[in-house]
Amino acid sequence: MPTTQDVKSLLKGMVDGNWYRIAEVSDRIASKLQKQGHTEDAEEIRQMTSKRDMPEYLENSNNNHWYRVEHPTTSLDDLIVPHNIKNQIKQILKEYDKRQLLKKNGLHNANKILLLGTPGTGKTMTAEILANSLDLPLKTIRQENLIESRMGKTANNLDMILPSYGEEEVFPAVYFFDEFDTIASRRIDATQAGDREYNEITNVLLKEMDHINPDCFLVCASNLSAHFDRAVFRRFDMVINFPSTTKETVRCMLLRQLEDIAPDYIPSDKVCQELIDFPPSVIKSIALDAKKQQILEEAQIDDPLILKLAENKRA
Repeated sequence: MPTTQDVKSLLKGMVDGNWYRIAEVSDRIASKLQKQGHTEDAEEIRQMTSKRDMPEYLENSNNNHWYRVEHPTTSLDDLIVPHNIKNQIKQILKEYDKRQLLKKNGLHNANKILLLGTPGTGKTMTAEILANSLDLPLKTIRQENLIESRMGKTANNLDMILPSYGEEEVFPAVYFFDEFDTIASRRIDATQAGDREYNEITNVLLKEMDHINPDCFLVCASNLSAHFDRAVFRRFDMVINFPSTTKETVRCMLLRQLEDIAPDYIPSDKVCQELIDFPPSVIKSIALDAKKQQILEEAQIDDPLILKLAENKRA
């Protein structure tokens, strides 16, 4: 049966709002009950306290000043990219699924991922896919609160928000850091206070990346990597390079969105060229607007309609 210490640990987790502790202690109690033959009670406790079913009030209280917490529904099928990129994402998911086997063999699953590419090529969508596929919340780091003008404050903030190994209050999640280049600058010989500040931020970043909690993912995105500190690059388990959008990827996105309502429509090269600078989210929005036009106005989905809707998005 549960010991007094188990009860005290469980209550402490409840008082502190620490779901990580609650889940850990509950699993320990369930294991004891199962050994004593109370299999149904043990299974019920495990189902109630799964780490992936964290109560919303606890999740939203976990440093919401630092993160925007979401539960994406984006799937790998929604991402229009070359096969090698999808294979890299599948490898991340496979390693997570087999992480205990890797751990037994002295290895760890890839949980520090760098996404490189121009805007609109699928970096944010990939972070959403990972969170959804892993059944973990997506916690996008709020840079507007991270970066401060006061000397040393940004480095302190960075030390506070990244999920370090051994911190019990860390909830399993995908931590997404967009525009990562803002804090990953190459270290230089510091002669001024500002230079020393940038160097300190990079030093703290390197230290934190070495101790990322194994139950979490750090996913960083950037379209400017030329000035990254090389030591930062070496900390990532996997780097995924997203190619620029092409006419063919635009065509695939439109076909995917419209196949249920306009299966015979094939966007022309002219349409695809016009939309090539739009991010995937806007291309999806144009396709959805076309669907509405057909349903509400009985409009035909064709090149002129798509071009007209695209022009509205530019205004």
